[in-house]
Amino acid sequence: MNTYIHNVTSVYSALNGFTLYVNNNISEVTISELNASNNMKSGIEIVTEGYQMNETVFKVNKCTASENKIYGIVIKANASVVISQCKVEGNTESGIYVYQEFGGRVTISSSNISRNVKYAIKEYFTEEFVVDSCIISDHTYRRFSIYSFYRISYVYLERNGNTKFQVKILNTVFKDNINDGIHIKFGYANFGDCMLQVENNTFINGNKTIGIYFNSWYENMAFVNIVRNLFVNNSNTYGALLEFQFQDVGDVTFEKNTFDGNVAKTTILFTGHVRHSIGTIAIQNNSIFGDWATESLIDLNSFQPVTVTNNHLRNLNSDVCVLRAPTFRESFEIDATFNYWGKTVVTEIVEIVCGFERDMDKSFVNYIPFYSDDNRKQLVSLTQNNFDVQGTFGGEITTNFTIPMIAGPIIISRALFVRYT
Repeated sequence: MNTYIHNVTSVYSALNGFTLYVNNNISEVTISELNASNNMKSGIEIVTEGYQMNETVFKVNKCTASENKIYGIVIKANASVVISQCKVEGNTESGIYVYQEFGGRVTISSSNISRNVKYAIKEYFTEEFVVDSCIISDHTYRRFSIYSFYRISYVYLERNGNTKFQVKILNTVFKDNINDGIHIKFGYANFGDCMLQVENNTFINGNKTIGIYFNSWYENMAFVNIVRNLFVNNSNTYGALLEFQFQDVGDVTFEKNTFDGNVAKTTILFTGHVRHSIGTIAIQNNSIFGDWATESLIDLNSFQPVTVTNNHLRNLNSDVCVLRAPTFRESFEIDATFNYWGKTVVTEIVEIVCGFERDMDKSFVNYIPFYSDDNRKQLVSLTQNNFDVQGTFGGEITTNFTIPMIAGPIIISRALFVRYT
């Protein structure tokens, strides 16, 4: 049985504008051109009965849910829900609120979600969540006290189930949000691998843009693709612009992203105590050339297999680290070759690659060969383990190595690392 609701308006209601309570006998509900505005509770509420996965498909098309006292659209349905071409604006608590516990999927596409007081989207999801081709803007909630203030994330996603799941955020513009950005949280009791895709999005004039926190007591892998996104004029002076925390890592690809005009302590931060890894974190072919980072552009504060290659890296704070490595561990190395560092010679690069090459508290970072021009055409092909590389003495040596005797003193500008052979 199918149900259709078309071209209906509910405004200034004492309760919800619309409440749809559906049992298992309904296979599809299509709602189109509803106007639910200025209601004392929520605009549109969708509820299914029971605690099991419901096969009902809800389609909400061309709706308006604005200026409601709680939520614009509420979904408490263990079912598949598709929201498309909707305008969700100015609601007090959240534009779209989803709570699923026993299965279900949600897709939000081609919609404008703006000016909601706290959250644009707040969701407790189970199997799949997709945002595609939306505009999410002008979320400005901040709470002040005498001593401080804090922001919340305008998109808050929390895993609420125990199966393999995926999150897709595609082709969407996030602009003029003073709130922090996308916060994706996976709790300790969850199990099931994480599949996350963030692709072809624009983040402009905001604060912190993405935070992914994948921690579980179980060995569940995080497979993440963050590809072809644009980050422009965002600011998070209290922390990282993008933050990733993993305990169990599959493959993570951070590729072909562009950063310009952002201000933060750290542009990209990887952290977390890794217990199990079956893949590699690959940071490659990105352009991070116009950011002002006060601590580092890339901070790898975790022992994870990682490569940082073929990137255009330049910190406009010229004396601040471009790459920061984790605490020294003999068996851990970082492949950071074939990058442009905003410098032309090793004597300058050694000061901004804050790894083993700089002091013994850090890890071992391989950054030679490197490109000496921003078009990445002129490659400086040297051997990093060579004791003398462009006048920077130091590096990895073995027990059969002898420092040559010369008339003047040798200034060791890179740390010495002696391996027994």
